[in-house]
Amino acid sequence: MQGRTAGVAWSALGDGGPVTLLVHGLGGSRAETRGMALRLPGTRVLLDLRGHGESDPLPGGWDYDVLAADVLAVADAVGADACVGVSVGAGALLRVLRDRPDRFRSLGLVLPAAVDRTRADGAVLQLRRLGAAVAAGDAAAVADLLLAEL
Repeated sequence: MQGRTAGVAWSALGDGGPVTLLVHGLGGSRAETRGMALRLPGTRVLLDLRGHGESDPLPGGWDYDVLAADVLAVADAVGADACVGVSVGAGALLRVLRDRPDRFRSLGLVLPAAVDRTRADGAVLQLRRLGAAVAAGDAAAVADLLLAEL
């Protein structure tokens, strides 16, 4: 089954309870959470956050409040009583729980995004290098930096 709620595309696997919503990370899509969904019982609902996959774009950008509203809209529409968030999806889930701590019966946070402080690890440094190469129009440096990650 597939659906669309508040501009957010989603698909469901399986049936019955529990109903678990799976929320991907930044730059991801439903495909990112499919592997996790296959091992869960009941109905698994995978969504594409707005600005990702088949969902509506976010021309004004996003923040955790925007993503949390999307997560909550889909969760309410499908009757989800459990939720799994990956990276930025975990951050969106935490924002939902800030305002509605009793919304989900259970939850999982996978590789939670930086929620309470700015990251300063090697991944951030690498993204800064990549951003500088893109801004400078240095295609060779962009290619080298991307290939180094593979």
